[in-house]
Amino acid sequence: MRNARYMALALSALLLTQCARGIRESEVGPDSAKNRIIIASYASEFKKGVTQGLIDRYRSSVRVRVVPIEKLNSIVPGNYDAVVVIDQLMAWQMFNPGTRWFLGSVKDPAEMKKIVLYFTAGDPKENYSMMGVDCITGASVRGGEAKAVGQIAERIDRILKNP
Repeated sequence: MRNARYMALALSALLLTQCARGIRESEVGPDSAKNRIIIASYASEFKKGVTQGLIDRYRSSVRVRVVPIEKLNSIVPGNYDAVVVIDQLMAWQMFNPGTRWFLGSVKDPAEMKKIVLYFTAGDPKENYSMMGVDCITGASVRGGEAKAVGQIAERIDRILKNP
């Protein structure tokens, strides 16, 4: 019984540590910016690095809002020029209910074209799509953040040029 209590305390401490490392909601960039993007990101060191890289890239010219992936269902794509979702792909899309729900809620094809999906995966695929949206997949490899930022930024730039 005593070991069970210690185990429960240890698990609680681990969960609190993980929550404290989460994505913090923020907004940066000029208030008068012509373009607005939102990034919904899952919390991991790699994904936080990718998110920060995107913030650094766009903060001088674009209004960038960042929210934790748990707030994905509250995003209204019509309020933004681009919507970036940074998530993890578990069992090849079977366990991404929040992302699947969000995509299923977007009915306007023009709004779907604004969405950029980036999934980390143990076995990344080049040609992958989820519910009609082409995805970028990559492994969460330390030092790979710059490549991921470049791939995501390429899609964002395309969207911003062709609204």
